Amino acid sequence: MAEITLSDLLAWEPRLRPSPGVDGLAAGGGRSGPAAAVGPDAEREVTWAVTARATTPMLPPLRGGELVLLPRRMLTEAGVALPMLMRELAGHRVAAVVLEAAPQAGTGGGPPVLLAAPTTPELESDINRLLTERRGDLYRAGTELERMLADLTTAGADLGRLLAAAAAALGLPLAVLDAHGEPMATSGPDGVPPTTIQSQGGAGWRGLPRADRLAVPLTLGGTLWLGPVPPARRALAR
Repeated sequence: MAEITLSDLLAWEPRLRPSPGVDGLAAGGGRSGPAAAVGPDAEREVTWAVTARATTPMLPPLRGGELVLLPRRMLTEAGVALPMLMRELAGHRVAAVVLEAAPQAGTGGGPPVLLAAPTTPELESDINRLLTERRGDLYRAGTELERMLADLTTAGADLGRLLAAAAAALGLPLAVLDAHGEPMATSGPDGVPPTTIQSQGGAGWRGLPRADRLAVPLTLGGTLWLGPVPPARRALAR
């Protein structure tokens, strides 16, 4: 199953926005919105959305990674203190909770909080439909890219040709730099990150504050760089 994170979901679903204080998340506002970039909360994997009920059982069995919708009406009818519920959900490793208003002080220590008003059954259905569709898109794109690169390798394509084909398929600038930061192959001038980004070192998202460059260390030395990556295409880049 293709991994989808909170930052991906915020970039795709304009009805969701992070509550103040969520580490590394910014509202994406859809496909053309600003970056939602870094931090441990941003990289939490999302599996499915579920809505809590006022009756027992309040939630289906949780396996981790769920986006738990907590409607205001449900919280009122259930009479459950939000801080206690947040601590309980943190123990089940949920990805985040969705509230209709920012929580008051004293509810810290739980999962990240996103906001959406109202949190309706339609929102849950729409999010789950979106997750299913995007996972299918990512699987098909990955399978096609793997097949294409295998065919090119069999045909004797060099690194430059492989990189150009991958960049065209992904719709992203790509570059391979050696251990000294010198380009070995690039899909274009945009693919080579500035030295300030290269010097940050390590794997993962680089280039604060947007963190729109993905560094992938290669087995034989050097680094594959992807980006700049728009927020809505981060899942594809990974």
